[in-house]
Amino acid sequence: MGLVIDRSLEDKVLMPGFIDPHVHPSLPAILTQFPFLAPDDWSLPHGEFPGATDPKTYEKGLKALVANHRSPQIPFITWGYHPLWHGEIYREQLNAWFPDTPVMLWHR
Repeated sequence: MGLVIDRSLEDKVLMPGFIDPHVHPSLPAILTQFPFLAPDDWSLPHGEFPGATDPKTYEKGLKALVANHRSPQIPFITWGYHPLWHGEIYREQLNAWFPDTPVMLWHR
């Protein structure tokens, strides 16, 4: 049997199907309400967020973000914390840094 070439689609655009089983469609809707403070830079519709790759830079960046937070009665939430870059941070440390503002670090 000889080689058969199917030319029925030669004047068409053929693209493979794309299935991404690891999509969180609601996550960006939630996360983009908050400032990012992660190991890498983020350019988002709600701001530019430079990365912090060590504990001191993370602490400085976090303190600056919380200082710009509008209401101490509303918890401050940021996404991107990771202990491998930013060191271990526990409630006691956050309470010492921010005694009047509840702060939540959303782990990357």
